[in-house]
This record gives sequence, C-alpha cells and structure tokens, in this order.
Amino acid sequence: GIIAWEGGEPLLRFDDLLYLIKQTHQESEAIIATTGSGLTDEKAKQLKEAGLDAAIISLDHYSPDKHNTFRGNKRAFDNVVNGIRLFRENGILPAVCICATKDMMQEAGGLYRYLDVVKNIGAAFIQVLDATPSGNYIGQNVLLSKKELTEIKKFHVNVNTNPEFKDYPAVSARALLEDEDNYGCMAGNGLIYVDSSVNIQAC
Repeated sequence: GIIAWEGGEPLLRFDDLLYLIKQTHQESEAIIATTGSGLTDEKAKQLKEAGLDAAIISLDHYSPDKHNTFRGNKRAFDNVVNGIRLFRENGILPAVCICATKDMMQEAGGLYRYLDVVKNIGAAFIQVLDATPSGNYIGQNVLLSKKELTEIKKFHVNVNTNPEFKDYPAVSARALLEDEDNYGCMAGNGLIYVDSSVNIQAC
C-alpha cells in the first residue's frame, strides 16, 4: 500500500517525519504532501535515506503571483520550484497537486498553461483535484459543473495518450478516476484518513 504523510506541513516536524517513514517504508510506499517550505538539500537527502519514495507539492496556479496570494506567502512559488528540484536531484519522485477551480477552468487553456509551467519546473506528474467547499473554500460556491468536470477528464486522457505530450508530466485526475464509470468514490474502499488525534475516517 501507500502511506501519504500530510499536514499542515509535515516538514515542520522533520524528526518525527523521518522516524515514521523509517518505521513504515519497507511495508509500503512513502509519500509526503508538502508546500516545499523549509526543504534543503540535506533534508532531501535524509528523507531519501529514510525511505521516502515521492513528494507531492501543492501548486495552486501557474501564475507565481496568484499562487503566492492564495498561500499568503510571497516565496510560496519559489518554494515549489526549489522543492521539485531538490526532490528530483535526490532521487525522490517529484509531483505537483492542483485543486482545479472555476476560475482556472474558465481561463482559455488554463490547465494546459499549468501543464507547460509544471513541465518546465521538472515535476513528474500532476494530481488534479476538483474543488470542494472545505478549508479556504468553506461557504463558497466552488463545486465544478458537469461540463467542467468533463473538461478535466478530457485533459487527463489527452495528456496521457496524445503523442504531442509524450515529454510532459503525466496527469492523474480525481474526476476521471473516481467517476462512477471507473473506480467510483474511494472512501473506505481503497483509502482511509487518519488525523492527528488518530481518528480513522473514510475519506
């Protein structure tokens, strides 16, 4: 199986993170979900030695300014670029994750512009989630329309099968993978979530 260590920011508890990865990596693949903040070459080396297989860094927009504004940190985009480089240089598979919003879906070529940026910074694949009213989106109308979800599915298939994109990052879109015609919702089936108080949840 796969164990993904998330936060908050898991790198803030670096010694604990190393310990947990060392205890579990021989039985499963170890992944972290991170912003890249605070990552150094030495820390990347230690994560690799502990058994980390992959790292997924949140990148909310192809525009550095829009990503930085959403994160409330003027160095957020630089942290992503630096993190991708350090993970790659130390043999840890680097990926990015985007939560596709209505604004992104309504931009001309939005996801493809994102794809170009991600290719240039060296990520191996893109995880595309569709926005839900949680976290910063609580109380907002962020659920995508059926048409917008269909566009994400087409993006997934096109990038992964069209020879034009053979040198680009692969795409993994939840809208397609968890579609009722494919795997369906993974809650409690192939996925569980354990929070910081060790409560086990289905999703």
